[in-house]
Amino acid sequence: MKKFIPLLILLFAMAVLGQNEPSEILVDEFGPITCDDFLARIDNFYIHVNANPGSKGYFVIAGSNELLERKLTFELLFESAVGWRGLDRSLTSVVRGPEGGPLEVKLWIVKPNGHTPTFGETKWDLRLRPGSAPFLVRSDMSQICDPPPVDRLAKELLEANPDGAIYVVVHAPTVQQRRKELRIAKRMLSAYNPLRIRYLLRHSSAAYSDYYFAVGRPKRTDFKSDF
Repeated sequence: MKKFIPLLILLFAMAVLGQNEPSEILVDEFGPITCDDFLARIDNFYIHVNANPGSKGYFVIAGSNELLERKLTFELLFESAVGWRGLDRSLTSVVRGPEGGPLEVKLWIVKPNGHTPTFGETKWDLRLRPGSAPFLVRSDMSQICDPPPVDRLAKELLEANPDGAIYVVVHAPTVQQRRKELRIAKRMLSAYNPLRIRYLLRHSSAAYSDYYFAVGRPKRTDFKSDF
């Protein structure tokens, strides 16, 4: 009987250690950063998620409502990074955190069978302030970050802002190319109410489209061009 005592002690110690091991792991946290830095952090985030089979990753964004556009930009960047890099979206969730304080993103991993925290999930107020600059939802002229999807966020903004509309600024050096870009944009937005979409054609040295959301009556000059 005595020879089993050390084994029982060992098993008990292992059980205690397992209970004390945290089920929530903070992988990273950051504020405003460059796009290439952001992509590197998302890659590292997925490395940690994949290294913990059965775990779930949480992309938590927080900050005051005055920072709404910047918070939504982070959300769009995350969706584009996951989609264009071929990462498994089912392994992670985006959480809209508390509306207070500075802009902050935290990357968490929750291990299986552990208690899943809410991370302060909040229903954000998506109403844009009157006179606010047009919010760039998508740009086909990607630099380092790939263009994000328009779908869900544009629908949410339309619902929250009755006086808002999607503005597509079509750029191209020739009339024929602008018409082609216009057809592409219309196909992409075919599921939306056409009465809430505005198209602006602009001469440019490159062919691409920018997708904005804006409230009120913005001027053409409010939509900036990079080329």
